[in-house]
Amino acid sequence: MQVFKINFTPQFSFKGINVNNQYDYSRNKLFIPQEDIFCKTDTCTCEKEYIKTKGKFRELAGRRTIHCPYCGNPMLSIKTFFDMKNRGVFSSPIKDFVREVKPYRDCLKPGNKEVFDMIEEYSKQAPQTHLSRVIRLMYKDSLKKLREAQKPIFMEFVRAAAGLPEERKPAFRKFMELQRYKLLEIPHIEPFNSDDFQYKIKKMTETLENSHNKSMLISLSESIAHPAFDNTNIEIPDAIIKKIFGTKINHDKCRRVVNSLTNSRKKLQLDNNCLPLIILCSQNSKGLRNAFIQNMKQALQSPDFTPENFGITKDLAEKIAKLNPYDRLAAQNLVKKDIQLYIINQIRLIGEKLDRDDVKYICKISKNMLMEKPIVMQFSNKAFMIDLLKQLKGLEKTDIYYKLTDIAKKLPDSASNKNSFITKHKLSNSDTIGYSLLRPSVATIEHIKPTHDKGNNNMGNWALACEADNNKRMHTKQSEFLRKFPPKNPHIYFAEIIEASMDGEIDPSDVFKQAQAFKTEGDVIIDTSRLKEYYNL
Repeated sequence: MQVFKINFTPQFSFKGINVNNQYDYSRNKLFIPQEDIFCKTDTCTCEKEYIKTKGKFRELAGRRTIHCPYCGNPMLSIKTFFDMKNRGVFSSPIKDFVREVKPYRDCLKPGNKEVFDMIEEYSKQAPQTHLSRVIRLMYKDSLKKLREAQKPIFMEFVRAAAGLPEERKPAFRKFMELQRYKLLEIPHIEPFNSDDFQYKIKKMTETLENSHNKSMLISLSESIAHPAFDNTNIEIPDAIIKKIFGTKINHDKCRRVVNSLTNSRKKLQLDNNCLPLIILCSQNSKGLRNAFIQNMKQALQSPDFTPENFGITKDLAEKIAKLNPYDRLAAQNLVKKDIQLYIINQIRLIGEKLDRDDVKYICKISKNMLMEKPIVMQFSNKAFMIDLLKQLKGLEKTDIYYKLTDIAKKLPDSASNKNSFITKHKLSNSDTIGYSLLRPSVATIEHIKPTHDKGNNNMGNWALACEADNNKRMHTKQSEFLRKFPPKNPHIYFAEIIEASMDGEIDPSDVFKQAQAFKTEGDVIIDTSRLKEYYNL
């Protein structure tokens, strides 16, 4: 924005606007001039502060069209997104959902856009139905088409796996057999994966308001993934035990449990009764643990001792009776699985309270995994990639590692493939479906040079990027990530950022820094001559 000096008194306000700040380009900062200035444009922005915070920068996508520098799609403002969510747009009848979302259709990712178009067609036939119902109606046909798209990619994957070292092949064959069971929905026994469980529960909580239930779900899912549950040499810390059982740790109640062990009418039911678990696991329960063990020995001598009467198998009761009350680790190892079952049961109860079929389903599957019962587990791209990386641990930066992971990335995902989105959300409620359709398109803060690589956390190193691409890039070097997209996209993005700077919203010096960061990190040369010419630099 060009400015001109006028010979009025130093504190004069032109047209009621205080215009005392002028930009000193040689020093890249604002200074107070001795003479008043005014803008040559009708809309003066001299007093408007430049964007310096993440929140203000994200809001830019709500005031003007900003295209993602990666995929090239226009981005949705996070304020607009949460406004729709909080007004109940996602859970409303689909005719209302379509009316509200249609203005932002171009922001949607390719697969999500196709799903939206299908929903729009349904809204003409059944306007009062809801998103969850529509997805369930489309599921069967979408699953068939998804499997057809996945099949040639898996064939390519299996052929490439022949290049693995010989000692890795037996374990890899078992891994691939497990994926076949999932793809064909064949009942099978699968070990419980606490990391995958935690990830899925956390994703499900994204559609909940900031409430006690949301906090409890996140806290419990984090607890179940503690390393102690997978390592018999690690004790479960007291902090985690308190996190799991909360205020239910009560020594008076624990004493009543200990004293009732000889009563066949009082069942233990370890998977939903926290008190016996607390007695066996807590640091400050040595006396109670000793009494518990002694009473268990006495209960075993009862002729009425059966799992039906006591709620515990004779095998487990005998193991408890043999415990050393001062060996806390041994006691914990005996019931670690029962503690995980207790956590899953608590999460299921919250899911029932919230009427969330997806939460209840993952709890049912996870409980069967822990109890080593056959399950039918839906194939998941995310779980597949997590397990694949575990299989390839130690082979990082080798040709076979890059080859297999590159092929795996070809699998259709919910953002790029409508059938993948539909099958993924078979059990989701309407809020979750609407959330998942729009959230990948929300404008987020992208660190051009990653912070883990000592990148600055300020406007000079920020760009706006859609959430989907921001998450996909992660620690990938920008130049490598940009190769996946049309080379014009960063230039379209910067043309819009330069326009915002010319309108006085962004400090031009920050735009130059961002352009320089794109050159350094992404090998992209951004033309900033228009901005320099505008500011006479």
